[in-house]
Amino acid sequence: MKKPNTKFLIIFILLIVAAVFSFILYPKPFKLEDKYYQTSTYLDLDKTKLNQLIEDQESFLVFICQDLCVSSNEFNQVLDNFLAKHRLTIYKLYYSEMKDTVLGEHIKYYPSFAVVKKGQVIASLDANSDAHTEIYQDVNEFEKWLSKYVILSGAPGSSQVTSPQSTTEPAADLSAKLSHLKYDNHKVNIYFFWGRGCPKCDQELAFFNQIKAEYGQYYTLNSFEVWHDATNSQIFRDFAKTMGNDAKAVPYTIIGRKTFIGFSEKYAEDIKNAIISQHQNSYDVHFNQKP
Repeated sequence: MKKPNTKFLIIFILLIVAAVFSFILYPKPFKLEDKYYQTSTYLDLDKTKLNQLIEDQESFLVFICQDLCVSSNEFNQVLDNFLAKHRLTIYKLYYSEMKDTVLGEHIKYYPSFAVVKKGQVIASLDANSDAHTEIYQDVNEFEKWLSKYVILSGAPGSSQVTSPQSTTEPAADLSAKLSHLKYDNHKVNIYFFWGRGCPKCDQELAFFNQIKAEYGQYYTLNSFEVWHDATNSQIFRDFAKTMGNDAKAVPYTIIGRKTFIGFSEKYAEDIKNAIISQHQNSYDVHFNQKP
């Protein structure tokens, strides 16, 4: 009797093991519920509805964002372009609604995008990961990433893409929040509007902390968190309007007559130059009102 070919047996076993690992690491794309292939649109999602979808073990897609966030708005444009090609419904959930949910356990930064299969999060984007940068910026990269998990079936859609509107109600009394402000002829007031959980906002705040020792004598930093404070949100809108800007996103920074929307390393020198050039007898959006 012939002895089995040991070499062939080892190769065969290795191929089986590789196939199993490939299936585990790169599962086949699955199909969402049929109702999510009918239109190219966004649907509002809150914590109650999310928990119900999880309990019902539905398969769906979620865009996690925050109103008035630069990065959220930029990623939203990528998703708009994606929905122009595919008849898919995507839920839109505000980051503040994620607390104490299954998404809150997986996602720490916004904007993000989650793929949920039968009530389980199987994939998500990380706004703080360099590996996901291109996915956030390029519709083709996003499509390539999502198609690993979800079947993008259905004919290209021509439906209008719609976005839910913010429901934040502004507060009426602003005077108390502004009463602490002071004008100094030798220091420029910096007005920094930010949102809790916004990675770009955290980066800019860290930048201000880094330059404080060298530049702190030239400015006073006044910060306003706008996600969870309706009065601060109204101040943001009023100040942005005075400066001739739309209050669409944070971080938003006013330094004398200069404004900065968003934050990146390329802004660092511009912000420092603005502080130096504006600090003497500076224009102030609160005390002068007209730029």
